[in-house]
Amino acid sequence: MHRFGCAIQLRHCFVWSFCAVFLPWTLRIAAVRLVVICLVGIAFAGCARQEDETLKASCADPDSVEAAIEQAPGAVELEDGVLLSECFPRDAQGSDVQQVGITFSRVATRLAEQRDAVRLGYLVGAARRGAERSQAGVYSELLRRLENELELVDTGTPEFRAAERAGRESG
Repeated sequence: MHRFGCAIQLRHCFVWSFCAVFLPWTLRIAAVRLVVICLVGIAFAGCARQEDETLKASCADPDSVEAAIEQAPGAVELEDGVLLSECFPRDAQGSDVQQVGITFSRVATRLAEQRDAVRLGYLVGAARRGAERSQAGVYSELLRRLENELELVDTGTPEFRAAERAGRESG
């Protein structure tokens, strides 16, 4: 065993042996550099974002969301044509997650205080739909808080279940 704990010594490596025999010292260094540069380039390419999604302005306004949710369980769109589930950017920045959380939590609290199970069900369904398409777990705390608001309403009614399903399917 090698003194650093490695079972395979570098001089026993086939590639290294090939390079040592057939390539001059300067070309060996250049070959190693080229391999390292290629590996770093591949790593950066894999981490690059294809498209930056940003939070729509209407998604950050609780009054806009609350006005739009009045149409539930029918088709609900914000004033600029954005669906509620589109308020959950896939590659969300921390500030976007926070703003969506503030907006949706305020609306959910108002709806729960009014005991409006249909609109709250639609909001929770749309939030679940939006959170599913985002990075795993980013919106889990928001969903937990929204589901806590459901304790104030009757979730056993057919109207609630239909509204929640409509939110998940088209919200």
